[in-house]
Amino acid sequence: MNRKQESQVLRHRKVVEVLDEYPQDAQAVAAFAEVAQGLRERLALVAGIGPRRQSEGATEQKGLHRDALTAGLVKAANALYLLYRKEGNLEAARTRSEYRSLSALLFNGQATAVSKAANQRAADLQSYNLTPAAA
Repeated sequence: MNRKQESQVLRHRKVVEVLDEYPQDAQAVAAFAEVAQGLRERLALVAGIGPRRQSEGATEQKGLHRDALTAGLVKAANALYLLYRKEGNLEAARTRSEYRSLSALLFNGQATAVSKAANQRAADLQSYNLTPAAA
């Protein structure tokens, strides 16, 4: 099975889980119970096809790491924005959602640029609650 098919089967299994969770409701309407039984039978046919992969959480971990990096990046970028604004040197700032929507390569470039700028202005940024370690 390809990924799309595996995703479809997974969604159908979740539907069956819900049906199993509320059996009296699923059996209350005879036509619905018949369709539910047909779904169970079809899922039983594909149960042995293809390996059922267990997620090791890599995607979730990557998302959590990116969230943490984004939070730090936004904090440093916001501090720089406030400093530049105070100095009258207003540069374009990005929001958290804009950083999250960047591709990995652009995100890395932005993170490097913000980190470099924050490290260069570390003394000025202490009053914005940004320590050199956080930059």
